[in-house]
Amino acid sequence: MKTLGTNTEKTQNITNPKVTDYINSFYKPLSPELMDLRIKAEEEFIPIILKEAETYLTYELLKKKPKRILEIGTAIGYSAILFHLKECLQ
Repeated sequence: MKTLGTNTEKTQNITNPKVTDYINSFYKPLSPELMDLRIKAEEEFIPIILKEAETYLTYELLKKKPKRILEIGTAIGYSAILFHLKECLQ
């Protein structure tokens, strides 16, 4: 499995890179398949949710346990798969 570069190298963030790197240090993909999808998206410059946003949303999903989630817009369905996997793991 390949390793990922930091998002601070590839995008223009409005946050402090040190804060972003700190948040990303907690990043754990929910499955090997999701990690492979992230790597493919980053290699092909397909826009998907940033790792720090994924970490935050994962926390919120665990905390709030929503019954329904509306996903609007998708490039490769990464966020929708993330939401589904998180629901299955609860």
